[in-house]
Amino acid sequence: MTFESFSNELDYEKYYHLVEDIILLEEATAGSVDNPNSKAGKMIKKKSKDSGISQGILKQVYKRGNSAWNAGHRPGTPQAAWATGRVNSFITGAGGARKADSDLWKKAKEQKAKKRKSKNKKKKK
Repeated sequence: MTFESFSNELDYEKYYHLVEDIILLEEATAGSVDNPNSKAGKMIKKKSKDSGISQGILKQVYKRGNSAWNAGHRPGTPQAAWATGRVNSFITGAGGARKADSDLWKKAKEQKAKKRKSKNKKKKK
């Protein structure tokens, strides 16, 4: 539906459904990684538990992936898939996410080292 056809027809029912769809889309995507009940939030939580990297760092990587999609991406690749791929690359070390997010990788390594030290102290007691 083009703007011209809409303004000529003044079909308020179409307009209502269009606005309703936009609102639903915004609710589904706005800050979804920060919502622990969203798909992205659950994915981050699971990957954090499996990898030992904090949710905060993985959320930052995800958000950077979303922003990188805006700068350029392969045609047909959804933004969420691009961001998830960056998270996966960051965790596994494959691809370039660790270089692009080297500041976050440094923090993740420091956190893992602290966790290892605290586990070793608990085992010695």
